[in-house]
Amino acid sequence: MNASAVLVLRLEVPVADVARFDTWLRDHVADVLQTPGVLSASVHDDADAAPEMARRAVHYSLQDTGVAATLSAARPDWPEAGAPPGFAGALVLDREILRLREDFAGGAPTENCLNCGEVLSGQHCAHCGQRARVRVLSLWGLLRDVAGDLLNWDARLWRTLRPLAFTPGFLTREYLLGRRSAYTPPFRMYLILSLLFFVLAPLDGDVVLGFGSGGAVREAGAPISVQTGPSADDVKETCDKDLRINVGPFAEAWEPRLRQACHRVLSDPGGFGTAMLDNIPRMMFVFLPLVALIMHLLYVGSGRFYVEHLLFFVHFHGAFFLGALCVMLLGLGERIPGLVGAALGWLAGAGTAALVIYLPYYLYRSMRRVYGQDRGWTLLKLSLLVSGYVICLGLTVIALLLFTALER
Repeated sequence: MNASAVLVLRLEVPVADVARFDTWLRDHVADVLQTPGVLSASVHDDADAAPEMARRAVHYSLQDTGVAATLSAARPDWPEAGAPPGFAGALVLDREILRLREDFAGGAPTENCLNCGEVLSGQHCAHCGQRARVRVLSLWGLLRDVAGDLLNWDARLWRTLRPLAFTPGFLTREYLLGRRSAYTPPFRMYLILSLLFFVLAPLDGDVVLGFGSGGAVREAGAPISVQTGPSADDVKETCDKDLRINVGPFAEAWEPRLRQACHRVLSDPGGFGTAMLDNIPRMMFVFLPLVALIMHLLYVGSGRFYVEHLLFFVHFHGAFFLGALCVMLLGLGERIPGLVGAALGWLAGAGTAALVIYLPYYLYRSMRRVYGQDRGWTLLKLSLLVSGYVICLGLTVIALLLFTALER
């Protein structure tokens, strides 16, 4: 623990008593060091003593300035004023508290932060947070800094992925217990995995690029086929005559927009499907808080904050994206001709089935590890959670459809 203040106490004693006084002072300092908040002490000679007197200066390193105020009450023999007990003619000259501003290690060179000028004591400035080394030495160094700022691609990521995949709830529990520095921050990890998932999803052979009866459709192992959408007359007939819209008092404001959206969707179903796929990441930022709210209601009275439940689902969906990425990469390998492609395709199918079975178990084990309830209560809450999860997912998908149709 570092000191934040120094208490300086100067005392004088007749030269005839100095040997006995030094013995007393040594024992007294040792006793004072037992006081909480007193970190260390040192005794110094002072050459400015009066004739026939010896002067001693005692320096106490304190945790904070408040410790000095408690020493008098804690120690009856504390020489705060007057003479130290048992020494006639001895007196306390002065007593002052010095606040520590900077501490320097002996023999260590000092550098100043180029941003704020404070003395550096590590890899980052303790005052403004800027890195100690700010020079860009090469193009590779610049690119490495950019990649590090965006992804923090270091050993922590690899230490995070294994428990994320195979130890349900471990990362959430470690984070809540304060053990965080060894792992990638949860929201950064979620963003990395979800970004990779949605970037690779359109490349998967099982992803439908179109929507409805028109647009481009790709099936596993088959080339892209373009289907012809409905004619302009069919679109007009469907959206202007067949479509019934009843939005009550909002009809005047919303009915024209909804019919226009109907025209856009039916005229370009392929573009609508692509736009909807692009909007799924936005949907997740609405969906996650909703399911976290359900978990908060299931564990009401547990003393946990809402953000703890949100963190739980950030890790759960991170595990989902990690598993889906592995299956997706195997599916991409299915395009390789011959036996290798067939084997990878089979593994992708088996991986999908395994993921469907594993995710409910993963959720159950995560709840058991993080919330610590017995099997019966956890299974009951799991069933309620799954029901609420499906309802929230359905509502979010409906909102996604409407949002995508109206924004185009």
